Amino acid sequence: MKKILIIALLVSTFQAKAQREDREDRKDERGVGFRKENVFFGGSIALGFGSVNDQFGGGSNFVIGVNPEIGYSFAQWLDLGLVVNAIYNSTRFNEGSFRYRQTAFNYGVGAFMRIHPTSNFFIQAQPEHNWIR
Repeated sequence: MKKILIIALLVSTFQAKAQREDREDRKDERGVGFRKENVFFGGSIALGFGSVNDQFGGGSNFVIGVNPEIGYSFAQWLDLGLVVNAIYNSTRFNEGSFRYRQTAFNYGVGAFMRIHPTSNFFIQAQPEHNWIR
């Protein structure tokens, strides 16, 4: 009789533990609480250069930029985050004795929202406020 009671106690302990973990999983699925594994980093790097030679003269163009982003997955179908961008652009053109050079530095901040209707496709909205110097 004692063995049956001990076995029944052990089995009920394991069942209670499994139910408790299930409740914790459901709590996390609802998005209650911060989970650092839902944070993601990304972005892009831009690098471009080229030259033009024609009958009027020649020129060159150079572009370099970065666009880092940080986001948080609130659900399997929803991500929200912040984005920063900085792009430097330099253009030179020579036509005979006339030389033209223009440089610009664009920078800005914004937010983004991604909706994942399927696992391999997302729709993104990304409003930004940019400045140019």
